[in-house]
Amino acid sequence: MTSAGWSIYRVARGGYQPLDESVEALFHAAQNEYLQGQWHQAEATLLRLLSREPRDAEARLMLATLYRHTQRYDAALEAIAKLTKLDAAGRWWAEIQRERRLLADRMADESEPDESEPDPSPSASNQEAENVGRDETAPSTEAA
Repeated sequence: MTSAGWSIYRVARGGYQPLDESVEALFHAAQNEYLQGQWHQAEATLLRLLSREPRDAEARLMLATLYRHTQRYDAALEAIAKLTKLDAAGRWWAEIQRERRLLADRMADESEPDESEPDPSPSASNQEAENVGRDETAPSTEAA
């Protein structure tokens, strides 16, 4: 009875892991969680998979992509670096390059200032104040 009680407790807490849980089953579970946008669950499943099979290139690539989606760019770069050291990385070369481009684009987008915001510099404010109410079709009096 104690064994059954402990099993129920572990299942209720989410800590139940069947002994025959294969790497393939973990990958499919992580893939399903990823596709549903369940980022934390997918990450946990991928990390569990990689603790069992650290040389799983597909899992490392999915983890890098997950980190990009969750805006953890340093972790994504680290996952890609680990991935490229694997023998199996050659098979995923195109996907790795695509992920690097997407990651670089995201990082560049976030580092650029928002162009929709006005320029806070004093010269821009003065120029805007000078142009308020000016009729652009009227001849300029500055040359006179």
